[in-house]
Amino acid sequence: MRYLRSFQLSAKKMKARTIYPYNILANKRSEVLVFDTVTILYGTNGSGKSTLLNILAQKLGIPGAEPPKQGGSVDYFANYVNESQISFELDEVTNRDFNIPANSRYIKSEDILYEIKKIQPEASLSPENQLKLVDFIADAARFLNCQFIIATHSPFLLGGLESTIYQLDLPGLHTCDWTALENVQTYQRFFAKHSTSFNNAN
Repeated sequence: MRYLRSFQLSAKKMKARTIYPYNILANKRSEVLVFDTVTILYGTNGSGKSTLLNILAQKLGIPGAEPPKQGGSVDYFANYVNESQISFELDEVTNRDFNIPANSRYIKSEDILYEIKKIQPEASLSPENQLKLVDFIADAARFLNCQFIIATHSPFLLGGLESTIYQLDLPGLHTCDWTALENVQTYQRFFAKHSTSFNNAN
């Protein structure tokens, strides 16, 4: 189910090229993210994945959002949030915009790692647990009317979920098939190079 329909980024151009978050998203001014039931943001470090999620969480007032520390008299992050626009899906029964559920959350990777470390020494999700997470997200989207917006490099999430994927390394906002992503292709080349070893192991 979709509650959020789209999110338009700020159109403002800053003269200073180092002002956050304008500097991170400079090549995406006025672009529009159109959300799916599961939307994935993909890109290298510094491409704006977490920044976009945090801006969206701030715009929606979702618990877990963290405004960056203000370094001067102007709160540029808050300005960017205010300049961005969000639209919601229409409830066909009431003919009004959907409200996002009250228990919506912005969950960061460090939040997950903190919880994992409390129950086991593993510092990240193993491939097996990533596949379990894929099943959990797919079931929650299908049966529990959940909508997910995820930032990840994981080929298991990228390939295992029925989703719309945005490739943030490119200028503007462009969707991409998961098999065309550099991270996934790196894995593919590695395993293809060692395919003989796998065949011998079987």
